[in-house]
Amino acid sequence: MKCFIDFDGTLATDDGFINDENIKIIQERANEFVLVAGRNVSQITKIFREYKISIPAIGGNGAFSLKK
Repeated sequence: MKCFIDFDGTLATDDGFINDENIKIIQERANEFVLVAGRNVSQITKIFREYKISIPAIGGNGAFSLKK
């Protein structure tokens, strides 16, 4: 089963911050999560680099997907 997580305003605060507890859970259980966002490819890959997250993603309001 996959858990699809909205990024802006759900996983992350309004200023784009993800708390440490959520990051740890995503890193430990990466095969269970898919990030969903209205953001473009470069914005999503920046999030992944910044938080050291490697999970699949759907971006651009459903226009594209990224494999982990």
